[in-house]
Amino acid sequence: MKKIFSAVLSALVVAALTVPVFAGFTQEEAVMEVKFDIQKATTTPVMDGKMSDGEYYEVELQKSWISAYVDDDNNAEAALNTNPKLYMSWDDNYVYTYTEISTPNFTNEWDSDPGQMWQSACIQVCASESGSTAGNSLEYGIALSSETNEMLKVIWIDYLSSGFDPVANEDFAVVKNGDVVTYECRTPYSAFISDGKLAEGDDFLFCLVWSTGDIGDVMQTQLASGCTGNGKNADYFAQVKLAPAPVVETEPVVEETTAPAAEESVEAAAETIAETTTDVVEAPQTADVFSVIAAAAVISAGAVLVSKKK
Repeated sequence: MKKIFSAVLSALVVAALTVPVFAGFTQEEAVMEVKFDIQKATTTPVMDGKMSDGEYYEVELQKSWISAYVDDDNNAEAALNTNPKLYMSWDDNYVYTYTEISTPNFTNEWDSDPGQMWQSACIQVCASESGSTAGNSLEYGIALSSETNEMLKVIWIDYLSSGFDPVANEDFAVVKNGDVVTYECRTPYSAFISDGKLAEGDDFLFCLVWSTGDIGDVMQTQLASGCTGNGKNADYFAQVKLAPAPVVETEPVVEETTAPAAEESVEAAAETIAETTTDVVEAPQTADVFSVIAAAAVISAGAVLVSKKK
């Protein structure tokens, strides 16, 4: 009996030694209050890991929206302050996500078992319809292999049995540039909305997880919570509303005034020419008058002289 007890005790001690320092979840401050709008794309996003005008609009992440999960409690503060950038948009068929995050210790060696990518560099995308509860969500991951440089994907939960199977360079792209890793993906409404449709003014539930650690040292930063933490309950996801496309301001139309001005100039020139012509015509007439007066004066003077001689 003592031997059995001793063996069990030894096994427990060994197990305890293999557990990380602390595996913990840090809840976001705005629990179940994370809400934001995303605008409609004016240019259909292309899954190439690049962002062009009209494809996306920034979602300004608030510190109070961020939760974290870590294997080692010493990494909790770092996970809460990775400061990822998030851009989103939508159209009639998809919700689009474009995000960037710094991953200094980038590693992902799960080519043969993509389902384990959550332990390494990847993102986890979770989406559901309003009113969903625990387990009612789509949850999938995308990553870039550090072994083969191939893009990896996995579907963890497909609660509608939609059959969604994202294709690299068509439905998603992952690009690494130095320490910055860019993840871009499109998620069809049919994969997480019962009737497969959303329109302007509608809303849905969304959670995004950025994994930047490694196996045995998992570090995850989360927008809202529910994907990791709270039993994968979609009630804890962010509430996202579909907003209209931004209004593009245009320059007011200026009425053309060149033609009337030209006509007025022509008329003014015509009047000037007419006045000049009149002066030229009248000048000889004025000279004739002076000639007549001068002649009369000469005749008068001659008459005076004749008179005096007489």
